[in-house]
Amino acid sequence: MKSIPTITAAALLAVISVTANAATVSLVPSVSTVAAGDTFSLDLQLDASDQLVPGFDGEFSGQVAVRFNSEFVDFTSFVFSSPATELSGVSVLTDSSDDIVTLGFENALDTGVIGTYNFVVNNIPDPVPSLGTVLMFEVYDADDFFDSFANESPSNQTFTPVFNGATVTVVPLPPALVFMLSAIASLLPVTRRLIRN
Repeated sequence: MKSIPTITAAALLAVISVTANAATVSLVPSVSTVAAGDTFSLDLQLDASDQLVPGFDGEFSGQVAVRFNSEFVDFTSFVFSSPATELSGVSVLTDSSDDIVTLGFENALDTGVIGTYNFVVNNIPDPVPSLGTVLMFEVYDADDFFDSFANESPSNQTFTPVFNGATVTVVPLPPALVFMLSAIASLLPVTRRLIRN
């Protein structure tokens, strides 16, 4: 009976160690807060260093989808970062109040930026909560039936990465203006003391 807990513990440890070294696809925002009319970007980053075959540099490919609420932001473009190139064109699908941007890439390095999604804030919620509205950008494999991610060098070896989305907060005022107003407000007590003396 003692062997069952030992086998269970060994299996759990194996799962944890595989997960700890899993390849990742992440969205990294250029800014954390935006206002109406602002532009911002999300870098699409790949870390597939655990998928390298000894003796080979690796050339990675995949298909990615990014889902976001299009009531507040518009997708404007995607720019590939060298050496990654376009495998399948960028397309935008509207699903209710969400847009889904899909694209395919190839020739990507095992770690680094595949490319950059560019957006513009087209609207702010009414009324805006005092702390702003959080916009979520979900990233996932565009091919939900087959795994589309592969290391093409030396052969087509598929893998399933872990996906990490991003958030950006829409605020009613530009962040610089909020910072300036808070700085001015913090000077008011000093100004009152100087006037009294």
